[in-house]
Amino acid sequence: MKSISNIIVVASIFVSLSCSPNNGKEVKDLRVIDVAGGVGKSRLVNLSEVADTIEYIPLETTKESLVERLFDDKILYENGILYISQKSGSIKIFDTRGEYVNTINRKGRGPQEYEQFWGLDIDESTGNICVKGYCKILEYTKDGHFVRRITFQDEDESKGIYLFHFKKLGDFYIMTSTINKKSVYSAFIMDSTSKVIMKLNYPQEEVDFVQTLSRSFSIIDPHLFKYDGSIRLINGYNKYVLSINKNLSVDTTFIINYGKYKAVDESARDPNSPYLWRKFAIFESNNYLFMQFHVGSLTDKPAKKINPRGETYVYAHSCSVFNKKTGEFIFLDQPEINHLGFVEDLEGGPAIWPKYISADNYMISYIPAHEFIAHAESNKVSDKFKQIASKLKETDNPVLVMVKLKK
Repeated sequence: MKSISNIIVVASIFVSLSCSPNNGKEVKDLRVIDVAGGVGKSRLVNLSEVADTIEYIPLETTKESLVERLFDDKILYENGILYISQKSGSIKIFDTRGEYVNTINRKGRGPQEYEQFWGLDIDESTGNICVKGYCKILEYTKDGHFVRRITFQDEDESKGIYLFHFKKLGDFYIMTSTINKKSVYSAFIMDSTSKVIMKLNYPQEEVDFVQTLSRSFSIIDPHLFKYDGSIRLINGYNKYVLSINKNLSVDTTFIINYGKYKAVDESARDPNSPYLWRKFAIFESNNYLFMQFHVGSLTDKPAKKINPRGETYVYAHSCSVFNKKTGEFIFLDQPEINHLGFVEDLEGGPAIWPKYISADNYMISYIPAHEFIAHAESNKVSDKFKQIASKLKETDNPVLVMVKLKK
């Protein structure tokens, strides 16, 4: 492969939104995610609209396998293996039968260890585990054996770069930067020797927007998600969703239309503001994009959640789904208080929203054992659901949820 160490990719790619004629009819650009067009048209969406099957798998509960508090509420699943990252910095591993495999904990101050646990990614081809520490990535086999250490070293590091999200991309590692008023680059790509071989510019229109803010807020930071051997990159509020493949070529995959609801100043911070902006992680399957957006006062059916004190409050964000084959974008109405996502109409379980989408097209989530039991007691559920609940104790490990999505 030709050397690309001096390449700087400008992430703001101009793409024509015009439609070409076809027998006198306009052809819909299926890359366009019409978020603005979804305002005021939300509805309840059944899981069966996007999925074929759902399976509930209790995770084995022993002294060694007991799952503690999750790190950032995230779990990963690839090649028949479930990885659960915990606040303590350890990783619990289970198989698809729910049987405990092992625990990996390499937290420490040694050269093959991580002082902080700030993120987890799985190499889909090898099953290797990548852990994010401060400006570095530690890679291990799924048995916990050290493979390599990737350390961020770049002349721009002195400018206050704080590397946040990361993904493994074939033989490369991509890390995004939190954005401030001095930022130039949104992401850095390194090889297995820790050499920075590509830098992606933060789009100028995003740079200009950041300059108007008194302080940073979440929508300006770059966001990464995986699909089909590529990494998707959203630069802040920019409308272009870029795709970076294993050859490090960059292209525009989707175009987000915020329309008149695009944030123009920091008044968007107000939970009730009438602006649309991405919130939390994005997941992509063969057919769909699963996204959450701030909707504020733009919805007449706001979601409601319950805080730790038992008080109900209005939740300013909404789940949504984009059909990649038809171009349809839908905001999802909340199925019930304190639950977001799809109505689980296959087995009668609680509403579901992905925690992860695997390379083999499974939506992955989990339900705490006590919530699973309570749901079975107070809702109309399938006999299979009831049978699983009858064998659980409230102190057991969570129940894994595996949903086979439509192709």
